[in-house]
Amino acid sequence: MTGFLDNTKRGFAEEMLIISMVTAVLVGIAIYYNDIAHHYPGHSVLQDAILGCILIFFLSFFFVRQVRMALVYRNRKVIYAIGVFLMMMSFGGFGAIYMNPSPFTLIFVGVLWLLTIFTFYIGKIAKRFERFQLDIPPERYVVLRSVMTKKQRFTLVFPDRYIKFLETGDKKYLEDEKNVR
Repeated sequence: MTGFLDNTKRGFAEEMLIISMVTAVLVGIAIYYNDIAHHYPGHSVLQDAILGCILIFFLSFFFVRQVRMALVYRNRKVIYAIGVFLMMMSFGGFGAIYMNPSPFTLIFVGVLWLLTIFTFYIGKIAKRFERFQLDIPPERYVVLRSVMTKKQRFTLVFPDRYIKFLETGDKKYLEDEKNVR
């Protein structure tokens, strides 16, 4: 049974679709509010817009990738990394409030803080979910990453036997399929 954002090609396609949609929505909002990037002297608005789009893409990629890593590797502690990411963005929002104390900025920073609190709360209760009940030692992740190819590490598409290794710690699941037969 496969799930949402799992370790299959479908999960990778779902991740890319989500990243594309989030980037498009955030870029649309940024263009609408004409604040996609701060305009610096010597830069054109188009250059700043392109840099802002790239920044928004990488931020959405990082956020969605962390969510998928938590689901694929069955590690609820990655959820805390998402919370720390949101907290850092929230602290950066205080500078935005100081520079531009508009209601929109206050709402934006407030939403970031609510998302941060919600993420830490989800991380706290994640152990109740069946997917996150095991406490997998960090050493197993290191061993798994050393066995995976670069393509597998980037796409997070790998055989289910690697998940069995994470759950059990038995190295027979890391053996090449040619040697298993």
